[in-house]
Amino acid sequence: MTTNQTIRNARERFNKAIEYKDAITIRTLLAPTYHIVTGRSDQNHGADDEAARWASVFQSDPTAIYARTTREITINETWGLAEELGNWKGSYTLNGQLVNASGVYSAKWQ
Repeated sequence: MTTNQTIRNARERFNKAIEYKDAITIRTLLAPTYHIVTGRSDQNHGADDEAARWASVFQSDPTAIYARTTREITINETWGLAEELGNWKGSYTLNGQLVNASGVYSAKWQ
């Protein structure tokens, strides 16, 4: 069963994997059928593709860093699902300039 602390621990591992540019660890945290829709409406499907996407980001921009901070977790024990809501912030380099970005996110866990 997914618990609040299990999700918080996984989120921290994901943030650390980004900090340390570790696409392999990111892969281990995702379900095989993982699907993401980004704030810019880009979509990626599958844990392998997502890990490859992060590896590409790390290689092309070593300054890139992102962190998600959990605000709320709602667990549906009957269905074995949970929803995580939070805030994210990040920075990356574009055309030689440091860009800061932030927003809100939601994630579903099973």
